[in-house]
Amino acid sequence: MALILPPQWFFAPDLIIDVFSFLLLLAFTIISLSYYKMSKNRSFFYLGISFLLICLGEFFEIFMNLKIYYDLTNIFHLGDVIIASRVAQPLQIVNYLGGLFHKIFVLIGFYFLYYASKKENKDPKFEKSSRWNHLIIVYLLVVLAVLTANVHQLFALTIALFSVIIFLNYNRVYRETNSKKSLVLSIAFIILFIGYMMQAFINNPMTYILANLLQLVAFIILLCLIISIFYHGKQLKKN
Repeated sequence: MALILPPQWFFAPDLIIDVFSFLLLLAFTIISLSYYKMSKNRSFFYLGISFLLICLGEFFEIFMNLKIYYDLTNIFHLGDVIIASRVAQPLQIVNYLGGLFHKIFVLIGFYFLYYASKKENKDPKFEKSSRWNHLIIVYLLVVLAVLTANVHQLFALTIALFSVIIFLNYNRVYRETNSKKSLVLSIAFIILFIGYMMQAFINNPMTYILANLLQLVAFIILLCLIISIFYHGKQLKKN
């Protein structure tokens, strides 16, 4: 079995970035849902649930990477491609299941981010969306995750498409309302778009590193935004 991994020197930083991203997403989820309870603004409910799903996806990726990196002592190295000896089968199972659940939760999370951006856009056609529509789309995304479990490029391209559509939705809201929140959201999602496009079309270790760093930057921007919104919301409530 062959696995494409980042350079060996980046294994520890990669895990640190994954854990930090997980904590950022968890913090974003908690603050978004707390703000929803305070303001009853349903857009923050959708944002919170979306990032909770992506957070779960990040958890499975951390679990997968921990197992793979832990077993590296039993693996022979050949450039950027590693060939496993007696640990090939366990690694294959962990890589498949971890990658599958990571893709399922992230795909569904980005779908609901898309849904939240369309609600923000007040698209009248989109208001007619029903629970059955959501169930069908979630089912199709799960099927897509299963079919692309071993094809990361297609998964990355799908997330990139979601990201650019979300960017366009929030950018439109910003141009129409001059909302700073929508501007920051659009910046974060265009950064995510660039990162996932790099993963989809440029398959080398340094691109992997840069894409991970871009994803981390986007999550930091989103967390700073929600902290700012929550703080100002509490101040307004006091006044």
